[in-house]
Amino acid sequence: MIRPVVIISHLGLLILIIGIAMLTCLPWSIIYKEDVIISISLAALVTIISGLLLKRLFSTGESINFKESFALVSLGWILASVFGSLPFIFSGYLPNFADAFFETVSG
Repeated sequence: MIRPVVIISHLGLLILIIGIAMLTCLPWSIIYKEDVIISISLAALVTIISGLLLKRLFSTGESINFKESFALVSLGWILASVFGSLPFIFSGYLPNFADAFFETVSG
């Protein structure tokens, strides 16, 4: 039986980790005086807050089973791409979500 609350809780942790990983780009943006410092910071902040909210609101403390792990991976890839597209949107380089999402998915 798939428990959506457990999946959402684990997705919150995954999104939180993605948000923290976004912060690793920030020092280079500051060192090289890039114009995307605010965009990266804002995207990381939105991602971290979203991850924390999901983790706290849906926290059960239960471990994930085999079937739920498939849903977690599938939804995790989609959400990683959605949150990964935020710096493109916030910077204005790709103001269209579809273009930003495609750019994120394609790598």
